[in-house]
Amino acid sequence: MEQALNAATAWRILGKAMREVLDSALRKWAGLRVADAFLGARYSYVELVGGWCGVAYVPGYDLGRGVDVLEEATPRLLARLVERGFGRGAASLALAAINAATMAWIYESLDPPVIIEKRLSDIVGAGHGDKVVVLGYMRGVVDEFLESGADVYVSEISEDLYLEAARDAKNKGFTVIGRDEARHYLEKATIVVASGSALLYPELTLWELKAALSARERVLVGPTSSFHPLLGKKLGATLVGGVYIDPSMCNMVRWHVAGGGGLHSFRRKGAKAPFLPRIYMRV
Repeated sequence: MEQALNAATAWRILGKAMREVLDSALRKWAGLRVADAFLGARYSYVELVGGWCGVAYVPGYDLGRGVDVLEEATPRLLARLVERGFGRGAASLALAAINAATMAWIYESLDPPVIIEKRLSDIVGAGHGDKVVVLGYMRGVVDEFLESGADVYVSEISEDLYLEAARDAKNKGFTVIGRDEARHYLEKATIVVASGSALLYPELTLWELKAALSARERVLVGPTSSFHPLLGKKLGATLVGGVYIDPSMCNMVRWHVAGGGGLHSFRRKGAKAPFLPRIYMRV
């Protein structure tokens, strides 16, 4: 596989894209002080003055340089730390902060460009003949695209998840591909779906999105990608999907994340009004 981006370059690209979105579409909230922030076992949590909150994935290791400026932090400052290469911990907090600002933007917009609770495969029009590459094994996403009749290929760099995907593939009929094979499949894909958490590895993910430029859809999904669609556009996506966190839910989300929990438990199975509705936004 062609060499991924240089790490320093990748962090600059990601941080610059964050900062540019905060200085334009999210300018109203870019300078708000961080009222509460921490890195939990699975997610980071950031709450801005005014009550808006956001979360993002925490990789659990290799967090980079310590962030000791949170008492004076703003979303814009956190984005600058990413641009300066502070690493994955700072990036997780910066994404959570941008997500918090995005929640405010959605709430205060008269007609936000948000699609709520639709199936991703329906939004992108997946069907027979489509070649879907899923970057990072997401069982629900894979199952949904298999049901649509598409051919599905999964690339996973985690050894444990790779083995899990390989076991499931035998029964479900999708193909697991290695990292060295990724470019070939990305160049021929019609739809590419990556977890938003993959942005914490920008040296690989930004390269993968660029390699998939001929795909008609490049999607970032998951709680980490609950950010303004302009950020998705700058990173090479055509659609972003995440969750909407109403300010009234922030305290509950905070304590859940602090206890090491994820966000899937906030989705009451079969409920018409989930606690944290899935949202999608065109870039």
